[in-house]
Amino acid sequence: MDIEAEKKTCAGWNKSEPEFTTDKDRHFLAFEKCSITCMTPSFPKIWQYLMMMKTTTLLPMSIVAAAVFCFVAFLNSATILSAADEKPLVVFLVRHAEKAELTRDPELSDAGHERAVELAKVLRDAKIEFVHSSDFIRTRDTAAPTAAMSKAEVEPYNHGDLEALVEKLRSRGGRHLVVGHSTTTPKMAALLGGEAGEAIEEHGEFDRLYIVTVDTDGKASTVLMRYGAAFVAEKTAK
Repeated sequence: MDIEAEKKTCAGWNKSEPEFTTDKDRHFLAFEKCSITCMTPSFPKIWQYLMMMKTTTLLPMSIVAAAVFCFVAFLNSATILSAADEKPLVVFLVRHAEKAELTRDPELSDAGHERAVELAKVLRDAKIEFVHSSDFIRTRDTAAPTAAMSKAEVEPYNHGDLEALVEKLRSRGGRHLVVGHSTTTPKMAALLGGEAGEAIEEHGEFDRLYIVTVDTDGKASTVLMRYGAAFVAEKTAK
């Protein structure tokens, strides 16, 4: 065992300490100094060092116990740091704005363009990091003003595989705008663990805005808002 070489690998070693005459004394001081840095990435090196020493030196049980304590503390600290790196997930869900015609891939109407601009205004302080749209003109154009405001690219997703999108959002964390359709938007809220509410009225309801927040423990909460020109449901005649 090269004690001098091992001392140099320890961040806590103080070169000003007096020299000791026996290997046992030097081992004890080396561990004492290194143990104060056991929460750093160098600690596995210290543990290896102690395991190598056991073949040449009889260590007091107090040192072994302290080593075990520091090793467990190191593992716990790694878990805590990993959790701290995770960000809560906040997803803003909207259906595309009003469309110009009843074709498979229509553009937005004038009212739809106005709503898309209004959405960007509503979300101007939301700190949107990512913008997602299904691959249709009306959804991309609804997302565009918010993407430009947030300096984010509009990322396409497959509206037929919402589970893949949810997995992507969960892995990223952060704040997202997802522009979808009357059928997919409530479903996205539910897949994220939020509340879907009633079905979106296909022919006139474009003002629904979900805010689904998922904390780092996976618990979700939902806020339902309205934006732009209000949708007024037709009353059924009695």
